[in-house]
Amino acid sequence: MALLERYVRRGGGLLVFLGGADRTVADEPSFRALVGIRGVADKEGQPEAAFTSFEKQHPVFNLFTKDELELLSRARVNAYTAARGVAPDSVIAYIGGGDPAAWECVRGRGRVLVFAASPDLATGDIPLSPMFLPLVHTSVSYLASSGEAPGATEHYVGAPIEFNLTQKIPDETQLVVHDPAGGQEKPSIIDNAAGEPQVAVQDPAAVGFYRLYRDTTRVAEEAVNVDARESNLSINSLPKKKQKAVTVVEAGQSFRTDLREAKEGREVFAVFLMIAIAALVAESILGRKA
Repeated sequence: MALLERYVRRGGGLLVFLGGADRTVADEPSFRALVGIRGVADKEGQPEAAFTSFEKQHPVFNLFTKDELELLSRARVNAYTAARGVAPDSVIAYIGGGDPAAWECVRGRGRVLVFAASPDLATGDIPLSPMFLPLVHTSVSYLASSGEAPGATEHYVGAPIEFNLTQKIPDETQLVVHDPAGGQEKPSIIDNAAGEPQVAVQDPAAVGFYRLYRDTTRVAEEAVNVDARESNLSINSLPKKKQKAVTVVEAGQSFRTDLREAKEGREVFAVFLMIAIAALVAESILGRKA
């Protein structure tokens, strides 16, 4: 649960269907705080509208026309999770009986979108609605639009890892980092931009998870990946070469000579030989006249 909360607070989006969820999870205080509820109760009975009283200006619904929202409101549920303590201004749709059907929680830089009913045929006909897939699509698109927060740094092989700690470590000598292969190394303590001490691994050599432990307790975790830009074939830093002219060599008796000249160029030794012979002849003639 702590990893999910950290993911959302860094700018991630989380889509949650409460209906059919394990009650042990729904009873955890950290989970209830993440999805914005104080408690839950299972509701079963006669089928009723799965979605009514839409917040039409919300990005999940504002792309739908009036007829499409009417079509969505025809979906029925006979079992769902009734949530208590949901902030009224966070609800974007209600169930026919008056309980929240969908609501949004803002956590840090991210968002959590919660639906009270699960999308299965055992609890209703929501999956059979022609608007079910468009609803899922707009929900996921809305959550993805938040993007990755600036604080969610990508770590690459060979680049330093800086661990984000949620609590102050009183004794830095107890800190140890477990690499993906199971080995251990002592991290270095550096000062961040604010002048506060920060735990770092200077040269991670392998892809995988690096976990920071204080004694036997894991206090932070970061993933190290290969820089994807190294495999981007569309990036070409080399200068473009000019295309060479094409030489056509015709078959015939002089094919070998023509092919050699096309590959190596015309031989010039014969020209220089004739010049040398001419010079020798001229020198002989001039010597006789002298």
